[in-house]
Amino acid sequence: MPDIATALLLAAPGQPGTILLVGIIVTVIIGSCFLCYFALTGSAEKARQITAQSAKVEFTGDNSGPIRRYPPTGSAYLPSGVASLGESQYVHRYESIAEQCHLGWLFGSSADKYPTYISYRDAIVVVAPEGFTVIPWEEVTEFLHPVGFKASNGQKFVLTNDFTNYGPLYERFQSEILLSVLPKALAAVEAGQEWVFEPFTELDFWGRFTAALNRPQLMAPLAIGKQGIRYKDQNLAWSDVSSIQLVKHLHNGALCSTSLVIHKNWAVFASMQFDFHSVANSFLLTELLPHVCPQHLLVPAGSQGAR
Repeated sequence: MPDIATALLLAAPGQPGTILLVGIIVTVIIGSCFLCYFALTGSAEKARQITAQSAKVEFTGDNSGPIRRYPPTGSAYLPSGVASLGESQYVHRYESIAEQCHLGWLFGSSADKYPTYISYRDAIVVVAPEGFTVIPWEEVTEFLHPVGFKASNGQKFVLTNDFTNYGPLYERFQSEILLSVLPKALAAVEAGQEWVFEPFTELDFWGRFTAALNRPQLMAPLAIGKQGIRYKDQNLAWSDVSSIQLVKHLHNGALCSTSLVIHKNWAVFASMQFDFHSVANSFLLTELLPHVCPQHLLVPAGSQGAR
């Protein structure tokens, strides 16, 4: 069976315009395939990075701290430290796209590649082959939707919107981090210190390549304080900033993403710009900005159609 390009050429052979059209169509198809491939492999690479970083966190076996770990017990019962948490609220299990389309019987399940999370009133429990990790909500320090979260001991966990009951967990992470981390951030800036937002994962070559094709990603620490904002080789005092915008990108009326756009005085283009999908605790950043920068810089949130 001839491919698309051959079929088009056979339909109108020898016409330069047709050949050019065929070239454009083939280029678009190939380019789209590459973008899809890099997007899928980029997500998988982030998951591998998070897993590798978590493996480097050493557990001494001492459960005297707030984060506790228990050995696996099989499917018969839960460790006493988990059972004491009471009745669970939600179970969050990874479901592949095939499973979500009710085709798991055909393609199999990928759940064994990811931990399962159980939400309790006072903690979230990570269930993995190596055991149970109990993390009190106040020990969750970072959350990046839809990539993962970080605990106070430095361990990171993969969490995407392919997990069941993701919505309640999404809301719980944001509310708990605002409750526990925002007061610390406010106290730090009031004391004249900076509050720093670190990249959640380090982008490799292909990650940087695909990021360049989309909205700008956070690739280095972003620090804000009473004096100004600092990123890479830029250190802007608030007096050098003309505006700060939160731009909402919409598609068919639905919110797709949000970008932080910072303009310097007399500059035509944005001096700093970040897609919130790359900024862990972006919701904390929006709460913190009104407390650190002059009020006249805060521009009402705008929106634009998806590009």
